[in-house]
Amino acid sequence: GMCEPTDSWTLTGLGRITVMTGGRTVRSTAGVPPPHLTHCQRELGGLHPGSYRVVVTPPGDQLPPYDLTWTIQAGEWTQMRLVHPPVVVRGRVTSNGAPVPGVDVDFMPTGDTSSQRWPRGIEPSAFQVVPTGEDGRYARVLSVPGTYKQVVRRVAQGPFSDVVDVVNLAPGVNVHDIEVAAGTIRVWLTEHGMTPTRDLLVTLTLQALPGKPIIRVVTNPAEATEIGLLAPGTYVVRATAESRQQGGPVVTLAGSREHEVVVSGHQAVDVNIDLVPRDGWLKVVSDDGTPVEGAYVLTYPGATALRTDAEGQVSLGTVPVGTRLPVRTRTWGVTCHVVTTDLLQRVAVADATEAVVLRFPHGPADVRPQGREPVTLARSLVAGATVVGITGATCPLPMEAFSIAEGRIDGAIDLSIMLPRGDYTLALRDGRQLALRAPGTVVIK
Repeated sequence: GMCEPTDSWTLTGLGRITVMTGGRTVRSTAGVPPPHLTHCQRELGGLHPGSYRVVVTPPGDQLPPYDLTWTIQAGEWTQMRLVHPPVVVRGRVTSNGAPVPGVDVDFMPTGDTSSQRWPRGIEPSAFQVVPTGEDGRYARVLSVPGTYKQVVRRVAQGPFSDVVDVVNLAPGVNVHDIEVAAGTIRVWLTEHGMTPTRDLLVTLTLQALPGKPIIRVVTNPAEATEIGLLAPGTYVVRATAESRQQGGPVVTLAGSREHEVVVSGHQAVDVNIDLVPRDGWLKVVSDDGTPVEGAYVLTYPGATALRTDAEGQVSLGTVPVGTRLPVRTRTWGVTCHVVTTDLLQRVAVADATEAVVLRFPHGPADVRPQGREPVTLARSLVAGATVVGITGATCPLPMEAFSIAEGRIDGAIDLSIMLPRGDYTLALRDGRQLALRAPGTVVIK
């Protein structure tokens, strides 16, 4: 049951075998195409000694591709046997009844299931994670039957749904169709309150943490731009544009204000963005009023970073009113500023002199969620978290604005951040509020 006659086999040499005689190459296996196999059992002779990889590609809706490596010795027969995985999950991902392509489906073990290991002779890394195809179909393999929590992620975007109800999966093949509660955002653009009448090069950015931004280039700014298949949650929607009048300079436009919308499953939300020329500056100073050169000014949520000049200033020409700007200096000082309509805005940043350690205990490898390293789990717990209580800040400071140092101790991962001496509150994405003291240590489970 491991493969069918229609499955494709590929044999690939991992090493480059070259025979040298008198300083010149007389024979090399580099570039030689490997044999193409169409049977589940096959003998191959005449292979060079070395490491090889066999890749089996079953039909995408039956099993994911898998591969194993082995070493061939000169003058010996080498036998390799592939074992069928204990649990196979296959089905179709849809939204409003339509197939959802390009998403990863994962199953995270819960309870006693998380302590079970893969049977001997089967390595989980041998099975590739393949996104759904145009028909929305997927296939995954698991180590043991039991209870799992399903997670559907859009490739490079973050989760569509994190289902609280567990899924019970039995030995053998499980057929499990998934309906994701995806939403839609429709963006309507105006220019100075009017429908755009000339060509504009407009870029839309949608950001919801902890996922990566979704970027769309608008081809027709006079019509609505629709972005679908969005996970329920809160999104920040931004737009920037460039226009060139005949014979004139390029004019940069930005949304007149920040737009934050809540998207629900199976619903569409309309967003109206008015593109206008923006102006203004932000000046970053230290506690004594000295300009701070080279400070990072971030747009949040997002990853766009500005740097202050010798006068401690950055232009706000592309930053809408209402945008949150985390600020970090080269001496670890941090604050957060909400953009206003003032032409010159000013923030004072105190040096961060004390370390706060966020400690994340973890168990042995066999009880961790499948495929997750302790440091990855630790960072995922604080993704989207904020720190409240920084003097002078007009918005909570996101964890993404800190420079985070990683450390490992026995049974735990430490993530360290720098803050001015004092008391703060760490707000996690799951709703927990934890007290922080700088300097100090807080344990997060």
